[in-house]
Amino acid sequence: PDHVAHACDLALAMASAMPALNAELGTRFQLRVGVNTGSAVAGIVGSSKFSYDVWGDMVNLASRLESNGSPGVVVTSAAVAEALQQRYIFEPLGAKHLKGEGMTDLFAVVSRAPGFSM
Repeated sequence: PDHVAHACDLALAMASAMPALNAELGTRFQLRVGVNTGSAVAGIVGSSKFSYDVWGDMVNLASRLESNGSPGVVVTSAAVAEALQQRYIFEPLGAKHLKGEGMTDLFAVVSRAPGFSM
């Protein structure tokens, strides 16, 4: 029931884990994350080699958010920022023209709001 908040928590944890992972492995991996919410369709595809996939405008927008973000930043849609505005701190990143979406407001998840816990 609280999937959007869980997705933001996971994304923030992954981004904060990258420096330690890179130090341990001697790598310079970078992580960008896009989070959106909405309707999607999911299922198994294939007849001889099966894979699970998710489709829909919500997934496409999350992908566009990720690809327009900076390494280490969790970028969300206005729908996510609005849904979680009392529970997380968001930084507006402005509007960008996203392929297939048009002008879209982007937000960065900075952290949980003070006093918020799951």
